[in-house]
Amino acid sequence: MAEYLFAEIGLSFKLAFDIDLLNRIFHSFDPAFPQAKEESYDLVKVFGGKKEKEELMVVLMLKDGSSFLVNGCQFEKTSEWSKLFPLNPSLFEAENFWARAVLCKKSEIAFTVVPEGLMKVCNG
Repeated sequence: MAEYLFAEIGLSFKLAFDIDLLNRIFHSFDPAFPQAKEESYDLVKVFGGKKEKEELMVVLMLKDGSSFLVNGCQFEKTSEWSKLFPLNPSLFEAENFWARAVLCKKSEIAFTVVPEGLMKVCNG
């Protein structure tokens, strides 16, 4: 199983980004954070989640140059996320296939992100 960074978006689920896709993480205390935030898609807003405190927010910059603002994130042992349920692209609108699978851990769920599809969702 791939290793993921789990991002909080203020909803009852998380987004799981494959760590092989990540280039850099900007925390709110990083001097480059304000600029990175300006150039990022706000996933809390896109998904209609609840904003947390500004000082906890982070920007995830991917290797493809895309970047996303989230409430916070953490690395977790993927082995704790024991169940994996693949998602069929036909479940999504048009070509907005933004999640490949659902991971489950106790009462938590996380969607594994497909960055290209997520960018299409963000662009409306």
